[in-house]
Amino acid sequence: MRDSLAIFSAPLTPDQAEMVTAEHVRRLLAALATAFDVTIVDAGSGFDERTVTVAGIADKVVLLSTPEIPALRAVRS
Repeated sequence: MRDSLAIFSAPLTPDQAEMVTAEHVRRLLAALATAFDVTIVDAGSGFDERTVTVAGIADKVVLLSTPEIPALRAVRS
């Protein structure tokens, strides 16, 4: 599968999203690492244990922000 593309979408409802733990994320990323050369994760705008797990495993992290002073200050801190 190294030359293909796969997309895993977020759970359909907030209730289902709450059932996803950092351990689930860790296992999924480990499985994806064996199947693909590159994995891109859109972790959303909030920080929780799952987001921290993704950032901790990642080789590179890219933070996107709006070009507004409060948002840029938040990214910097």
